[in-house]
Amino acid sequence: MNAPNPGTPPAVTVEPQPTVAPTNGTAVLTVTATGNNLTYQWRKNGVNLPNGGHISGATTSTLAISSFADTDVGIYSVAVFNSAGSVISKNASVRISKYNIQDALVGYWKLDETSGTLAVNAVSGGLAGNVTGTAAWMAGQIANAFSFDGATFMIVSNYTKATKGIAASAWVNVTAGTASDVIVIQNAQPILTGSSPRIAGQFQLGLVVDLNTGNLLPMAAIGIGPNVARITGTAPFPAGSWHHLAFSADGAQLRLYVDGQQVAVTDYLGDIVLPDIPYLSIGAALNLSDPNNPTSPLVPDGTDPAFMNGPLDDVAVWTRAITASEVSAIYAAGQQHNALTTVVETPALTPIPITVARGANSIALSWGAGFKLQSTGNLTPPIQWADVPNAPSSFTANTTTGTQFYRLISTP
Repeated sequence: MNAPNPGTPPAVTVEPQPTVAPTNGTAVLTVTATGNNLTYQWRKNGVNLPNGGHISGATTSTLAISSFADTDVGIYSVAVFNSAGSVISKNASVRISKYNIQDALVGYWKLDETSGTLAVNAVSGGLAGNVTGTAAWMAGQIANAFSFDGATFMIVSNYTKATKGIAASAWVNVTAGTASDVIVIQNAQPILTGSSPRIAGQFQLGLVVDLNTGNLLPMAAIGIGPNVARITGTAPFPAGSWHHLAFSADGAQLRLYVDGQQVAVTDYLGDIVLPDIPYLSIGAALNLSDPNNPTSPLVPDGTDPAFMNGPLDDVAVWTRAITASEVSAIYAAGQQHNALTTVVETPALTPIPITVARGANSIALSWGAGFKLQSTGNLTPPIQWADVPNAPSSFTANTTTGTQFYRLISTP
């Protein structure tokens, strides 16, 4: 006799998405998969998660983590099984958010000066950018901007280094007709590379020339351990007008944004590398004047200096990932000529993970940890809600005994 056909192996059609939650809030991850008779197992940092305590749904398509704390921060994924096979989702970063755009903002060069060779860092204790070349200030997207002439650059001698996540953002107005690579801001010397000999750097944000078309494409890269994750957008970056450019790396994905919209993403896994160089360069890629002499001065790289030609405005670096909604909000603020520090964030409302099963004479409710069930027989004010006893995560209501109302409320 032939064995029965097990059918089609599972396939993930909607991946878990990066998620943030406030301290003591609830983080929810979901996955959508196709296939018959699916079972699920959520994992944190590659280790299977059990149900219990503040974790529920570990073996369903929706994982809920209530009372979210630092110990819950990590990289999550889910394995999906059926009799025909299994599949593991992409990783998703889950972390705590303070819902403050200035959280972990370590560098913010507003470039609002009108003269001089110093670009003040608006972050308390942050170092200024020092201009080498011709200082030219002009009207920008947000108040003033610094205009680069294709031979001038800035150096920030040091900055607070990232470890787990990193992001950067800038308003860019590259001169039309620019036909060479452009560095907006980077910690690299002169570029990030995983080859040897290697000078480890943390990130790059800029534009690269498509050798086939001559178009400028948006680009971002990060150093992760001995490797480099790099992404390039496929659509040309608009020249001759102001546009917003940003990237974010959260430990699972590196994402690139233009004008508030994601234009490229790549998976990676690892921490941001500890760099061999302390400085940031803005408007050019720098190298030692004598690469064989570590004490020689920094100058634009002789092979590909990647000079910026045109103005930059509102340049920022974070030592954390910024969310897609934060990038969108920064772009929207800038469109109204407002600085990124005007962005106001509030935690999103988290849906309560609850399931309802109807029986012949009953309704069975089950829900995730961190909530308690209350009931009342009358919704006429003042409503008298009472805790339902012996119902920590589930309850079956008899539908033959009259009308009763229920609600779930979060518990500390």
